[in-house]
Amino acid sequence: MHSLGAHDWLGYWGKHMKSTAFKSIREYQKVNHFPGTFQIGRKDRLWRNLSKMMVHHGKKEFGFLPQTYVLPYDFKLLKRAWDEGGSRQKWILKPVS
Repeated sequence: MHSLGAHDWLGYWGKHMKSTAFKSIREYQKVNHFPGTFQIGRKDRLWRNLSKMMVHHGKKEFGFLPQTYVLPYDFKLLKRAWDEGGSRQKWILKPVS
């Protein structure tokens, strides 16, 4: 039986590869992700990056984003907003990925 070497594959469909692994992909090999896309595909990472952009460029450019809380890190902030918001507020809860 032949064991596959590091470059004996055509396609990869699965979890994100490490960014360094993309350097070794041959031109005939295909991968279902682009390097670093988990930064926008995961809701917690998306919020982190967009909030940095808001700090850097201001609310005029990035003020369209709803306030977001990433748990468990922002639990106290969420609790305060929840308590102060009253019964008419709407919340969207999503897992990070």
